[in-house]
Amino acid sequence: FARANSFRTDRPEGAPPAARLRAALWSLECGVLPSVDQLLDAAHVAVRLQEHESGIALASAALRTTLTPTEQVTAHCLRSLAYSYSDGREAGRADAEAAWGVAKRHVGDVTDEAVIEACETLANIRQFHDDDVAAAVALTDAAVHLVVSDEAVERLRLLRMAHQGWGGDFAEVRAEIERSGIVQAPTMPMSFLAVAPCAVMALATAGRLDDAAALGRRALATAAAHVEAAPWSVGENSSVLHQVQVWRGDLDDLITEVPAGRSSPYLKYDFTLELIGQGNLAIGQRRWDDAIAAFTAACERYDIADHGGFAAYPWARLAMSHAYAGHPEDAARALERAKTTPQRAMRITGEQVAVTIAWTESVLGNPAGLQHADEIIERSTANGSWTHVMYGYALHYSVGMLTGRESPG
Repeated sequence: FARANSFRTDRPEGAPPAARLRAALWSLECGVLPSVDQLLDAAHVAVRLQEHESGIALASAALRTTLTPTEQVTAHCLRSLAYSYSDGREAGRADAEAAWGVAKRHVGDVTDEAVIEACETLANIRQFHDDDVAAAVALTDAAVHLVVSDEAVERLRLLRMAHQGWGGDFAEVRAEIERSGIVQAPTMPMSFLAVAPCAVMALATAGRLDDAAALGRRALATAAAHVEAAPWSVGENSSVLHQVQVWRGDLDDLITEVPAGRSSPYLKYDFTLELIGQGNLAIGQRRWDDAIAAFTAACERYDIADHGGFAAYPWARLAMSHAYAGHPEDAARALERAKTTPQRAMRITGEQVAVTIAWTESVLGNPAGLQHADEIIERSTANGSWTHVMYGYALHYSVGMLTGRESPG
């Protein structure tokens, strides 16, 4: 059996990932336990290929053996990821907590790479499931004391910044943009991809829409060239570039689907976001029924599973679409869902959900819309998010034109 299985995978140039995965699964099916290295390698391949059930089986098999602290962290992280993107992030919580616990208890015995993986796995649950940005950032601060190399410290610095940016806090991201000179760089290095979506949004919310669009296109080009190494980056950068285009009014070439990497088995993307893209295009073209159809479908999907934490945005856009279409009761129901759904990953768009809610309230004739616009203007002025300040004043001007009164500012 061992010789037969080796024949499936042993090649001078190295076995392709799918072959290693098949060989390990075949071994388990035949009651022959592969080595720990083979189990963890195959589990890693399974998670990368989004074969989540296989990833859970392989990581579980590894965890039933005697493992070093680093191997324990790796196995728990892999099983957490497989659970998170199949049954939901809550299902991955126990393994993420276990991995982080091992990393903290065995300082010096866990590699820097494994410490960072444990930190990021749990931090993502804290932020994109629990909607607790501060807890995610705190994990990156704690992880700094568990690593040794300067490279690991730098990766954690960027990871911390990314969690802040995804949480809508762009102060450190904007400082990094200036320090790094990334706006003037002709291409984006792979090392910057972790914070690229945040950098694009930091520029865009600050009113630097042209710079944001240019940086977003360079980030997307780098991400498309490294889909296997950075499987989420194509989708992330497509999404933020789409939002920049919405703010710029670039309807003619608005990105509504992932433009690159679709054929790669490694691409990781929430394709429900493409419905949001179609809905935003329909709003821009005042096709309210089409917008309602797209956002309704997105909200229905997220009611089933919202692993990425995106649902607040389409609920707000659905409410606005219904309001403009003259459906006040449907708009009110969607508006309530938008207000009560945690913003999670959509915090990266800054005040966009709040702006959409305020705009919808005003279309419905609710005076709270302008009050909320004033709050958005105040918050955004304080943190330098001038795009949202503009939208707040634009709402005042629009309502003022309709009612015949003067607007502030």
